[in-house]
Amino acid sequence: MARSLSRRATAGSMGDEVCLATVRFTVHEYDKRSYATPWGEHIGDEETYEFFMAPPLAAAAGTVRWINMDGLHELTLMRLAARYALHPLALEDALHVESRPKVEFYDSGVFIVMPMLKCTQQAVDRPQGRRSWWAWATCRDTGGLLPHVAAGDESMGKLHIEAETISIFIQKAERTVITIQEKAGDVWHQLRKQMTRPYSKVRMNDHNFLAYSLMDDITDCLFPVLDQVQRELSRLEHSLQQDDGGRGVASFDVAAVHHLKSELAFMHRMLRPMRAVLHSIIESKDVFAHGSTKAHWRDVESHLCQVLEEVEVGVEQCRDLTEHYEVKRNNRQAQVIYVLTIATILIIPAQLFSGVYGMNFAAPAMPELSYRYGYTMFWVVALVSPVLLLASFRRMGWL
Repeated sequence: MARSLSRRATAGSMGDEVCLATVRFTVHEYDKRSYATPWGEHIGDEETYEFFMAPPLAAAAGTVRWINMDGLHELTLMRLAARYALHPLALEDALHVESRPKVEFYDSGVFIVMPMLKCTQQAVDRPQGRRSWWAWATCRDTGGLLPHVAAGDESMGKLHIEAETISIFIQKAERTVITIQEKAGDVWHQLRKQMTRPYSKVRMNDHNFLAYSLMDDITDCLFPVLDQVQRELSRLEHSLQQDDGGRGVASFDVAAVHHLKSELAFMHRMLRPMRAVLHSIIESKDVFAHGSTKAHWRDVESHLCQVLEEVEVGVEQCRDLTEHYEVKRNNRQAQVIYVLTIATILIIPAQLFSGVYGMNFAAPAMPELSYRYGYTMFWVVALVSPVLLLASFRRMGWL
């Protein structure tokens, strides 16, 4: 999912020539006593007709059906909408892969759009080839690496948070939950394992609890993302605080802090609407979130609020790192200027004497030029003067 939420890309742009092989279905049916995948692990092209013509589940039977669709194809979604009487507006939002997180309550069921966040690590591009002598001089203590890549960090890359739009349909009459993903790969592996176990929570409850379980797993997958972000923040903080004579400031990758801050801001921008969605579900009068399921939805909202707090703390840490870096850089610059100023003051006496006695005057005008030990006296005064200046500075507390 792209970062810009203004562009409305639709699945229809993929073209009707996309075959059903690009779309993968998985169907799970279960109740308190049994569990089955009627069409096998995945529905192939041969079983597609049978799948769409399958009779609806009877509400009294107590069987729950979960249909998961990996991939977006407009014609296939329209067939699925006709089969399960999905609302046209909900179908349109499912085709728009950049829809904002939302929840809609219809007579036939509930429609939810939520983002599923994942964290990936992209390799850092490093220039190759012969380096200049200045690059070698400034990187000699880092094993020949670039200034922003310290020894032992060769495998580190930029963290990138990706968001995939998940559309969830909860159909009341058919006791069916339909999830539509942009691509294969999700966070519901443990949920599928629970379905195969007798007397598990998901098997002992209805389709509303299944919808809660899907949302709970989407929320729980945010914590590993936060862990990776926190590890990256700890690494950057350690690289800034290490005492290496000021080289830690020069080798600190402040661009990585700005990048991490932008990723956290994107994460916060995606999670705030999720909290509004959960609040709407809890406060709704629909039977979807009533009874014991309402307490579970409150738990999901609590987890999401915890994640939001951690994201805000991460943004504050990035801001503190940037400020700490600016302070250390200014202190380093002030220290360099201080040392250069002291060195300049110490050579002023020698410059004064060399300027005076370097003038083109004859010996009578400057009798010191004819002294036998005049040259020796010049070097004695030129060398003793800086020592006296250093002693005076130290006595006054300037050093």
